[in-house]
Amino acid sequence: MNRAPKNNKGITLVEVIVYIAVFSVSITALVSYILMINVVNIKNNVISNLENESRFIFSVLEKNIINSENIIYPTENIASSTLILDMPEANPNLKFYIDNRKFYVEEIGASSYALTSDRIDINQLEFFASVSDKTNIKISFTLEARNGTSKEFEYTKKYYNSFTTR
Repeated sequence: MNRAPKNNKGITLVEVIVYIAVFSVSITALVSYILMINVVNIKNNVISNLENESRFIFSVLEKNIINSENIIYPTENIASSTLILDMPEANPNLKFYIDNRKFYVEEIGASSYALTSDRIDINQLEFFASVSDKTNIKISFTLEARNGTSKEFEYTKKYYNSFTTR
């Protein structure tokens, strides 16, 4: 009887299972890494959007406070969530306020528009006027950003600044 010679050139079932296990672990690690990078990217975008909103709010306030002739409200040494500016002759007076967690500017007697986006809420807005040679307005507020329904994508920060009229 002639026996056929053994052929050891193939792979065994155990080797296939080991290769599949190593491949599965590698793919799982890669997918986890990609998901982690995505979460970090989204959080950074949320923080960046919040910082951009705060810079925009402060730039609008600064421009209008510096160009105003007088602060109508709040009066000296009173804190308020509303700021009313007496603008030069041809321009309507401006009112800054919160409505439904959004920050608005209104040209008194005309239109109003939001300074914050739909994904940003503003809380604890406070204007405080003090007078020495010129009127100084101290401003503080808290911005809260949301991105989706997950708590991972929420971010809250308190902001402070002050501006002086001309």
